[in-house]
Amino acid sequence: MDSKPVSNKKILDQIRSGKSGRDEVIKQLYHDQSLKNTIISLVIKNGGNEENATTVFNSTLIQFVKTVIKNEDMKIDTSIRQYLIGISKYIWYKALSDRKKHRSEELQAFHDNADSIQPEALVIFQEKKELLSEILEQLGRNCKEVLMHWANGYRMHKIAEMLGYQSEGMAKKKKYKCMKQLLAYIEANPNIKAALR
Repeated sequence: MDSKPVSNKKILDQIRSGKSGRDEVIKQLYHDQSLKNTIISLVIKNGGNEENATTVFNSTLIQFVKTVIKNEDMKIDTSIRQYLIGISKYIWYKALSDRKKHRSEELQAFHDNADSIQPEALVIFQEKKELLSEILEQLGRNCKEVLMHWANGYRMHKIAEMLGYQSEGMAKKKKYKCMKQLLAYIEANPNIKAALR
């Protein structure tokens, strides 16, 4: 539905006319393959996948209808198509921003609680020790030793003593850096993440 500005009022009035009018507009927009493809392409080109794109498209139509009903004096000076693309951009960029913020908050929470994380966080169950050992090999010998000793219940002062660190604080710092590397590695490898669950 690439309506010209002169016909916008008719579309807005139809949405406000009641359920049948509103449903008809939504149906037309939903089956506008050109509009759908444009929004899907926009999301995928900006870091999303097809599932994200479909969600954004559906959310765009819902948001459009809600906005029209809520604002009785609303006028649209561009085409309805351009207006909807604008809504989809806003929805997707906000989703990206929220995602980045969430990741940043998760990292900060991990940093704040680094010393209180229990060894169980490494998910060392008998049948998964071999897989975890292979993952730790990727991080290097030092990280493997620190994390394996920690996971087996040794206190940080004992680990410092066993591995030759000058202080407990240095061993803690090493454990934190290695744990961060481990989580990043697992996050970057979804198949490993699934296997550790």
